[in-house]
Amino acid sequence: PYDVELDTTSHRLFIMDYVASRILEYDLDSSNAIVDRTPDHVIGQLNFTSIYSGVSQRNLSYSTGLHFDPGSNRLFVGDQPNNRVMIFDVASITDGENAVNVLGQPNFTSNTAATTGNGMRNPQGVYFDSLTSRLFVSDTYNHRILVFDLATVTDGENAINVLGQPDFT
Repeated sequence: PYDVELDTTSHRLFIMDYVASRILEYDLDSSNAIVDRTPDHVIGQLNFTSIYSGVSQRNLSYSTGLHFDPGSNRLFVGDQPNNRVMIFDVASITDGENAVNVLGQPNFTSNTAATTGNGMRNPQGVYFDSLTSRLFVSDTYNHRILVFDLATVTDGENAINVLGQPDFT
């Protein structure tokens, strides 16, 4: 496991399985206690037995950042080697579901590293502030934090601010 997120509203636990390039979801009881030790759903892979590290709307590749926003039921995933952040709508989860949006790349099949306002190089940590609709992304190899306004999301959109560097390039 690399990262964990708890959904206390819908009573779920998300665990990032780094080596298998997936996120396991466990259903919890109303007290947010673990019901059993068997995951109920998988995100980032087609099923529980797949371990395919790839570039698609569904696949992750050694992901390292995870954040859940209970207000929007979105799961933000830093997909490090693919130089992107994947956004999943987890209001209801189906195994191997597609992401709804991607940041850092113009589409779900690109993974080019870039030092631009809409590109990334090995993003790791992600945090969403639901009060301001801002997503903060630790863009590790570019030595910066990118700030995105996600009031409305467009695939490959430009960040609105950068911290740690004088500009986006």
